[in-house]
Amino acid sequence: MQGCNRLLGRLFLLLFGLCFVALGVGLGVFGAQAASASAARAERLTPLSAGALGSGALGQEVLVEGVVDASNQPRFRNFVAYTMDEYQGRDNNDRQNWDERERVTPPLLIAVGNRTMQLANNNYRLEGNLVEWRNSESLTASTVFEEGTKRYQGLEPDATVMSIGTLVRGQNGLALQAEFIFAGNRAAYIASQQEGAFALRIVGLIFGIVGGILALAGLWVFVRR
Repeated sequence: MQGCNRLLGRLFLLLFGLCFVALGVGLGVFGAQAASASAARAERLTPLSAGALGSGALGQEVLVEGVVDASNQPRFRNFVAYTMDEYQGRDNNDRQNWDERERVTPPLLIAVGNRTMQLANNNYRLEGNLVEWRNSESLTASTVFEEGTKRYQGLEPDATVMSIGTLVRGQNGLALQAEFIFAGNRAAYIASQQEGAFALRIVGLIFGIVGGILALAGLWVFVRR
C-alpha cells in the first residue's frame, strides 16, 4: 500500500509538471499569437472616415474610431454602457475575485467627425481604459446574507472609442455589428495588444520552465524507483 502511494505521488509530480508545460505553451504560444494577430488586424484596417460611413459594402470588415455620441442615454449614473461585478473575496493566490452580475451594452451611436455610426448589436465586449465606479471604498465580500461591493466599469458620453466589426443593414442605412468597443483610440488598442502578447510570452515561458523542472523531477524519481 505504501509503495502504491509513492508511485501515485511520483506520477502526480510528473503529470502536474506536464500540465504546467501545456499551460505555458497555451499562454506563450497560442495566447500571444492571438494578441499579436489582433494588433496586426487593427494595423491593417484603416479607420472609416466620416464620408465613407454610408458607402461601405454589406459584410465588409471595418474599423471605426470616434467618440461616444452625446445623444446616447445614460443607463446608470453617467454610463451609457457598462458591466457590474460583485466582490467575492480573494482567491487562493490572494487576488481579488469579482463575479459579473450585470451587463448593459445597448446599440450605441458612435460619432465619427460630423456623422454618426449606429451599432446594430448589444452583445459586444467592453475593453480598454474603462471608467470605473464602486458603491463603496471598502471591499465587502458577497455572502448569503449580504451583498458584496459592486464595481461598475463602462463608457461615458464623449469618450474616445475604437471598434472593429462588419457592416450590416440597419434601420437608417448601414450599421456596425461590433465585436468589441475599446475605450481608447486605434494606437492605444494596438499598443495594448502588443504589450499583452509580450506579457503572455513571458508568463508562458515561466510556466513552461517551472513545469519542465517538475516534470523532469517526477520522471527522475519515477525512473529511480
